[in-house]
Amino acid sequence: MIGLSPASVIPADLPRAVAGGGAADSATPNLPAIKITVPPLPPTYGTRRRLATRFAAVARRRVTTVLGPPGAGKTSAVAHWVRSGQAPGPVAWLTLDEEDNTPQRFWPHVLAALAGHAPGAARALPPTGRVDGAIAGRVATALGHRATPVVLVLDRVELITDPALTHELDLLVAYARSGLRLVLCGRGGNVGWLHRHRLAGDVAEISPADLALDADEVPEILRAHGVPDLPDADIRALHACTEGWMTGVCLHALALRSGVGPAVLPHPLGRQAVTDFLRTEVLDAQPARVRHLLLRTSLLDRVDPGLADQLTGRSDARAILSRLARANSFVAHADGAQFRYREPLRTMLLDALVGSRPDLVARLHTTAARWYAQRGSPATAVAHAVRGGDWEFATAVAVDRVGVAALLAAPGARPVRERLAALPDAARDTAAELVRCVLALAGHDVPRAGAALERAGRAAGATPRRRAAVEVARVAVARLTGDGDAAAAAAERYAQASPEVRVDAARTRRFLDANLGVALLWAGRLDAARAALTGAAAAPVAGVEFSAHDALGHLGLLSMYEGRTTEADALAGQAIALAERAGVPPAERVGAASATLAATALVRNDLPAARQHAADSLATLTARTDPPTAMTLALIRAWVACARRDGAAAIAATGAARAHLRRTRPPRLISDRIELTALWAHLIVGDLAAARGCVDRIGDRAERTVAEGYLLEARGEVEAARATLARVAGPDASPSALQYAALALGRLAAATGDVPTATRALGDALDYGRPDRRRRAVADSGTWAPPLLRGNATIARDHPWLTARAADGAPPVAGGLPQPLTDREAQVLRHLSEAVAIRDIAGTMGLSVNTVKTHLKNIYRKLGATGRSAAARRARELNLIAGECGPRS
Repeated sequence: MIGLSPASVIPADLPRAVAGGGAADSATPNLPAIKITVPPLPPTYGTRRRLATRFAAVARRRVTTVLGPPGAGKTSAVAHWVRSGQAPGPVAWLTLDEEDNTPQRFWPHVLAALAGHAPGAARALPPTGRVDGAIAGRVATALGHRATPVVLVLDRVELITDPALTHELDLLVAYARSGLRLVLCGRGGNVGWLHRHRLAGDVAEISPADLALDADEVPEILRAHGVPDLPDADIRALHACTEGWMTGVCLHALALRSGVGPAVLPHPLGRQAVTDFLRTEVLDAQPARVRHLLLRTSLLDRVDPGLADQLTGRSDARAILSRLARANSFVAHADGAQFRYREPLRTMLLDALVGSRPDLVARLHTTAARWYAQRGSPATAVAHAVRGGDWEFATAVAVDRVGVAALLAAPGARPVRERLAALPDAARDTAAELVRCVLALAGHDVPRAGAALERAGRAAGATPRRRAAVEVARVAVARLTGDGDAAAAAAERYAQASPEVRVDAARTRRFLDANLGVALLWAGRLDAARAALTGAAAAPVAGVEFSAHDALGHLGLLSMYEGRTTEADALAGQAIALAERAGVPPAERVGAASATLAATALVRNDLPAARQHAADSLATLTARTDPPTAMTLALIRAWVACARRDGAAAIAATGAARAHLRRTRPPRLISDRIELTALWAHLIVGDLAAARGCVDRIGDRAERTVAEGYLLEARGEVEAARATLARVAGPDASPSALQYAALALGRLAAATGDVPTATRALGDALDYGRPDRRRRAVADSGTWAPPLLRGNATIARDHPWLTARAADGAPPVAGGLPQPLTDREAQVLRHLSEAVAIRDIAGTMGLSVNTVKTHLKNIYRKLGATGRSAAARRARELNLIAGECGPRS
């Protein structure tokens, strides 16, 4: 077994430099050869490159400690280092036992180990055979003159505790200088005598973390034991439950190889084998008071000595835990003055506690819950209260100490909610109902949240703290229903509560501002929404990052709908960057920021980026339930469908967007975007009656005028369309409306051959689009613009943002292809998009088939396409193929 006691057989082929000192001399007539022989490696031991690299880095130090818990593979690791020839000199090995803990026994055994490598040192024992106080100095003097150091390995060094002996070892290291490399291998023990050498930089450490397997090393160990490749999930689970402990991994491998039980890891028989090993090697070796402490504190993730004293009724926990940590008994120092039990030991202890005293477990958890609550660790208090079945205390701490805002918006809120999710139906007080409301809000189940909130409000009575918590929950519910009035009223009632009843006031204030801002945005109260969101986003500090991320994302969404796409990009980028810095996983973020970036990417005609940002938004929890985000994503689907001239899909998507309108009262600028998009979709399919209804529902005068002009154009009323579009002007018209109107006027002029008017209109449209790089509007306007763009050097010079790939990565519009299509290629492309066969294209155009194929190759190259379908799709995105046109912002 890797990491266990060395075998008692000396291989015949072991080199003398490795085998130790050979036969015992007259001073040690009964010394077993096994004590001074490098142990053989188990057949399952493989090369561990990470550990070998670590040994290579420390081998030149005077002292190297290899310390770790039982079964960590310490002895095998050092033996492998020796056998691989990496040691800086000949190796003398001494495996210690309890009888070596005196100078009279220790030094003769050391000299026997050194006999084959340092004869001068081996003669340091006086003729009398008695060890005296000068022996360490004589050995050091003999070694100090060597050009090549001797490596002395002392295995099981934890057995050396005699102060006189550790003092002599200190002298040996100090005076042997470069002639000795001392390797101390064991569980820990009394190595405090090294402090002087450690300060001088002469001590290197191979720690328990170095000895532990990482997840990538586990499969190799399993294969060495004859276990075939297993799923990554099993490997990760085994690594987690063993923390890379070598013997634990091997025991599970042996259990799996036995064929008994399920073929999964961790293996039930492996778990039992680990329990048996640790009970024998660790637990049973401790005094009763230590076992009592370990068992009663095994239910703690982190063991605070103060809590340990309370759980045991003693006052010596700190001393006991410190000693266990020094001894590497699967106890390690954690944050501050706390300790933690390594997972294999903790699992064994918990099993033992539950098996022997199941009645005690709940009481211990309850005691721990109250201890943590009193010391300002409410989340941990909730965890222990839940485990102890004390739901009244768990929900009270969750509401009164953690707080509704933190339960929904704190970085570590999810684990707390997951623990509370098992809340039994029998719990019906205010705190329990508020917890149910929080759980429903986290799952975006608005009806269930509202019902629980109503019950909480009735149960709260006149309790000020609970009333304040109810108001916080009311704001959160109002956000999802788009009820700005209810959100504002609840926020005002919370503000009137006395400061002492407000839980986590700073976080709660930001949380309220963010949720109030979204509710007001969706209710059409834009100025008030912007003020609340700005307050939530201002100077985010620790603990309020999620609310600031939420607010920044919705400020970006608001700016996008108002037509300020550059500002929207910046705000959305800040929101995502803040979430990344705060460690908020992508799935737990607010989807508004990514939805904003998807929309602005469409404005810039960057469809790949739009698709990616939309996918990022859809991956968040709020994508389908938070009204602004869900509606925006539906609208984006409609915009993309319109860009592909898929009118039916666009109509379906605008229907989904309208469904959100029926639940709320959004601002006109949002409802207008839906109607403009629906207008475009109906024009694509030729449904002019439905398009008429869209025009009539548009509230903004300039946008409605543009829409009217497009509808008139679709009806063939060209002069009326031109006159209508010419009225779009003035400070009240948005840049988007002005750009679409100018493009429509240019298209109408180009259709009649009026190139100068078309060129002027195109220039106006580009001027309107330049600040926000509105490329998509040009691509949407039809096939008339590309020829003008190709033939007008002035426009190309004045608007490089249109024709060159910009810093934002968006592709150019149709007129800005790196190599524009020739007229003949454009004609071939139109036939191609109609699924006409190559031979028929050749016949229609009066060309040979080979000439058509040459044109197709050029088209594919210029469009960056790999075939007919991809070329047609790319041509539609760039509007190189004629189609219906419509307004969109």
